Amino acid sequence: MHRILAFSSFLLLGLVPLSAQYDTVPVVELSKEDSAQAKAVGDKSEQAQKDCASLATAVWHKYVVDPHVSGFRGVRFSSDFRFLIGSEDPAAILELSKEDTAKLTAARDALASARSEAESFQQHILETYVAAQPGERVVFTSDGISVPERRQELLNFRYTKDYRLIARLF
Repeated sequence: MHRILAFSSFLLLGLVPLSAQYDTVPVVELSKEDSAQAKAVGDKSEQAQKDCASLATAVWHKYVVDPHVSGFRGVRFSSDFRFLIGSEDPAAILELSKEDTAKLTAARDALASARSEAESFQQHILETYVAAQPGERVVFTSDGISVPERRQELLNFRYTKDYRLIARLF
């Protein structure tokens, strides 16, 4: 009995909270098909980014032996991937082989394709799940995306790790 009274006094003093602090987040559950496609699109995009970055680093290391002596402190290519550009003023340049240019161009194109696919899928998710009421529309313009006001909080969303749900970004 003595212990119960002592514990009760802690509660009265506010030293032990009666309830945990929490926040609620709006979520929407995806269909199994969309969940699987979201995972596939996300994996493809992530892999394309990794492939592009590792190829760029490998090509850079192939041409730059000592970055401090040659002035190539960072990985910088011309937009057409024909040249490696130095970081000093005036910038040194190294011409890449046609094979390396082709590899870098293909990796960039694969990354752009994966990003485009991800954007198209995100548009599908917004149209299907965010504007979920009959008569509501999601409008895509050059200025951005317009969604129904009551669903505005889900405009910027993230997937859960298992890709079953979308939740509002904080």
